[in-house]
Amino acid sequence: MFRSKWITCVLGVGLVSASVAACDQTKSTSTNDTTGTSTPATDQNATNTTTTHEKLSDSDITQAVERRLFADGTIHDGDVVIKTTDGVVQLIGHTDNLITKKRAELLASTVKGVRSISNRIEVKTPKRADSDIQNEVEHALMFDAAAEAYEIDVTVKDQVVKLTGKVDSWTEQKLAERIAEGVRGVKRVDDQIQVNYDKQRPDSEVLADVQARLRWDALVDQGMLQESVEDGVVTLSGVVGSLAEKLHARNDAWKVVGVKNVKDDDVDVEWWAKRSDLRANRPTYEPDGEIDNAIEDALLIDPRVSSFDIDVSVDGGVVTLKGNVTSLKAKRAAAQLANDTTGVRGVKNLLQVSMTKPPTDAVLADRVRSALLFDPLTSGFELPVTVKDGVATLNGTVNTYTEKAEAEDAASAIAGIKDVKNQIDVKSEVAFVFQEYSYPLSPLVDWKTFRPDKSGTSDASIQSNIANELFWSPFLDSGDINVRVDQGVATLSGTVDTWRERNAATTSAYEGGATIVKNELSVK
Repeated sequence: MFRSKWITCVLGVGLVSASVAACDQTKSTSTNDTTGTSTPATDQNATNTTTTHEKLSDSDITQAVERRLFADGTIHDGDVVIKTTDGVVQLIGHTDNLITKKRAELLASTVKGVRSISNRIEVKTPKRADSDIQNEVEHALMFDAAAEAYEIDVTVKDQVVKLTGKVDSWTEQKLAERIAEGVRGVKRVDDQIQVNYDKQRPDSEVLADVQARLRWDALVDQGMLQESVEDGVVTLSGVVGSLAEKLHARNDAWKVVGVKNVKDDDVDVEWWAKRSDLRANRPTYEPDGEIDNAIEDALLIDPRVSSFDIDVSVDGGVVTLKGNVTSLKAKRAAAQLANDTTGVRGVKNLLQVSMTKPPTDAVLADRVRSALLFDPLTSGFELPVTVKDGVATLNGTVNTYTEKAEAEDAASAIAGIKDVKNQIDVKSEVAFVFQEYSYPLSPLVDWKTFRPDKSGTSDASIQSNIANELFWSPFLDSGDINVRVDQGVATLSGTVDTWRERNAATTSAYEGGATIVKNELSVK
């Protein structure tokens, strides 16, 4: 197997053309990786002064989406066909569970050039009795630390789950829906849960809150977005840089109390838009006190953590979280909400998982086993579970690192689980990388990257794959990034504009096959 000592590639990630600066050893018009996909390449002297943009080819977008989906491992090669027309991606095929169908759509939304998605994946679940599905959905809601208090009725007919009842917010409604979708055998969820607001809010108040949510969401560069509200209906218009950001902006609006509907048909996805323009009007420095207030507001509207008294302090953009929560998932969710707030440079998560009357270890072990059995991504594997002093240990073998991450996520949602020791073995050599934009259908594993200790791929191929991932990430468009690969370890150096871009580069390197990423990128 070929392994170069050092492979250096300077990527013109900031180019506004459909191209990537070629590695110094490459002179041809395209750079091929070992999977046969190609990445457009330019003259190696290309600079960031390009002022025009070329249209990304539909075939290249299709190949990039294929790479993203099939590398995830939940979609199998041949099960789904991807077609792209003028940036509109069609997903056609089948899968055996609802989670994978929706996950495929969200993952595709994180590919540069994707403007919208038509998800025509058919869910062909194994035949199961409606009564068994109903029982498992009810238990899944009951044992989830955030949803156990919801007053929701569950009925099932022909493996379609109908949810009725009342909750206090859109986020609570969506959490219940996600829990039901995560039960094996469910073909579709008919969500008829009603969201009851205490009182009607003036449009001016709703608009101010929508703008604040977008202003403080680090995952959306909203400088070219416009917002309006009439009779509780939010209308978004303007430009964003990726479909993932458009979907995230829509969710931000829905999270505001009093919103009756959100319209985003007039939001255009333009992959070539400069991030400096998309970030217009966003300060380069955020005062610690304002960051603190924004995080506290985010905690109050998220049902996973809203019922807990969490102390937030910020020093130089570094957030410290203290207090008590009842599940590991709540602890991780609080850290995620803080990390996704504009201006945050790091998070110290000192939250403790504790309960006044915690279940016994034996009861917790049974509940974790049930959660793994309910989940369609983990139900087909033998995964022994032990719990000691509230710490769950998972063993066994799965096919992909995504399934390993899903197992940990399922266990972490059980009230009383303080930590998870994930000792599950994996057959695949493809890493799982947490992607914030794919939440809630991406396991919430505290930004862990589950990956093999050693790569079976040459350094040359890893370098090429990383180049592909960096180019096709819509969250990077400025600064030169140097990539060096040695024995599977990728070192990133150079300059980017923001901490979010720096983190996105790390994600791309892991998705490209690096076993370890050393991020030495400087932030302007």
